[in-house]
Amino acid sequence: MLEVQAMAGKAAAQSRRVETGAAYASPGRRRRGAGAEPRPGRRAGTAVRRRGSGLATARRGAKSGGAGAEARLGWFRQIFSQLPSGVMYFDRDGRLQEANPAARAALGLRTVRQPSARQVFGRAEMEENDGRKLGRATVCLRQALAEGRSWQRKILAYTTPAGERRELGVTLSPLREGSRVGGLLCLLTDLTAIRRLEAELRRRQSLALLGEMAAGIAHEFKNSLATISGYAELVHHEMADAEGREHSQKILQQVQLLSGVTSEFLAFARPLAIEPERVGLGRMLAECIESTRMQRLAAAKFEATGEFPDVWGDELLLQRAFLNLLRNACEAIAETGREGRVRLWSAPAEAGRVNVYIEDSGGGIAPGLQEKVFVPFFTTKPAGLGLGLALAHKFISALDGSLSLARAEAGATTFMVNLRLAKAESAAAQSACRG
Repeated sequence: MLEVQAMAGKAAAQSRRVETGAAYASPGRRRRGAGAEPRPGRRAGTAVRRRGSGLATARRGAKSGGAGAEARLGWFRQIFSQLPSGVMYFDRDGRLQEANPAARAALGLRTVRQPSARQVFGRAEMEENDGRKLGRATVCLRQALAEGRSWQRKILAYTTPAGERRELGVTLSPLREGSRVGGLLCLLTDLTAIRRLEAELRRRQSLALLGEMAAGIAHEFKNSLATISGYAELVHHEMADAEGREHSQKILQQVQLLSGVTSEFLAFARPLAIEPERVGLGRMLAECIESTRMQRLAAAKFEATGEFPDVWGDELLLQRAFLNLLRNACEAIAETGREGRVRLWSAPAEAGRVNVYIEDSGGGIAPGLQEKVFVPFFTTKPAGLGLGLALAHKFISALDGSLSLARAEAGATTFMVNLRLAKAESAAAQSACRG
């Protein structure tokens, strides 16, 4: 950033000489020509602080003419546009004046025409790295401009205009013009992938501990339930009166319910036996859709569009994962009491991988609950166990894939499954054989 400020300062100094159209002069010294270099002792960074934005200053200078100023402005813009981190300049009124391509990509901005901070950030919240809330980004930006206060290395929980949730690293740095603040630099770094990996690591660690502690307890619990079920069946057959048989039948039903919960938990806790193979994703998804449709969980129409390439994984685990995702989508639609739609499609991901999206038209997921959707036994459904999404997440993660919540709006809740392509696995195997 110091290098950028230095270049901006040189451009600003050159622009001031072009604007005046006169020679540079100081008391007691000879005049310098308009094309002369500034004095060596003059600090380039000072120009940035006095003007607020070297780029904005250079731009004004270039408008007034001068091939040198125009060349410097082009040079500055080229470096500014190629910075890997997002850089934005807000004027003292909080309006966005400049944003490089990295900033526009991070925020999903298509055009930059001096929007206000509210138009740029919307209702996005800033927080500390430990999750403590700091308030809306627009409020923090106004404080930085009004008080000259810097905000270093904060997190911005941001949703793009397309509905994509991102976590951005943010630094707000006021630019001073003498004793007052003349503008503000906002530095952005897209931390979404890193934060997801950190959350995934924490989730796996907690789940591993949970599985080790609870698997033994669940096994003993299941044995006890089997004993209770055996005695309940004896009582049920020996009961002569109808009322007693009804009560014993209810005992058996509750025992079967608890046994099912215990079996699901043991499936979640125990290690998986994985048999990787080439899986026809399109065929498998068609079978999952047909199986879910036959269960009549909701008045839902299923739609699978586009091509679904073959992937590498365990077909049984993938089938169980997608069945849980489709069941979750149908249950979300059923809660609305209306007819809905479940849509599936795929899109290319990074090299050798594919993304599969499952979208439902249910009621969405509240912002405060989105981070908990993959936590075991967390559910908002009265009759739910809270293991469907947790199991799907475990199965897909075990196959070197990932499952994430891509969108959580009402009417368009979308889960994204990232899987390894079968052709990429085959190419890797062939390469290993040649080696």
